[in-house]
Amino acid sequence: MGEWGIWIESAEITDVTILSSSLFKQLQCDFRDKMYEEATKSKLEVDQEIKMKQLEIRRKETVRNQDDAEKRQKEGSKIRIQ
Repeated sequence: MGEWGIWIESAEITDVTILSSSLFKQLQCDFRDKMYEEATKSKLEVDQEIKMKQLEIRRKETVRNQDDAEKRQKEGSKIRIQ
């Protein structure tokens, strides 16, 4: 005789109800803590990137100002020599 039956390969859970309020609160706290930690890390990374870009801009400005000062100094010495 042949066999009859059902073969289930996967099941999807679409809704879960947690009956214990203390367990639910604990799970929520853990989730919130993890989200807060991720947000804080992300903010620190963005702040670090902004500071690095600001430092690079200041460095370029300093180099440009030094170059300008050297050009003015050379131009000033050329005028005096002539």
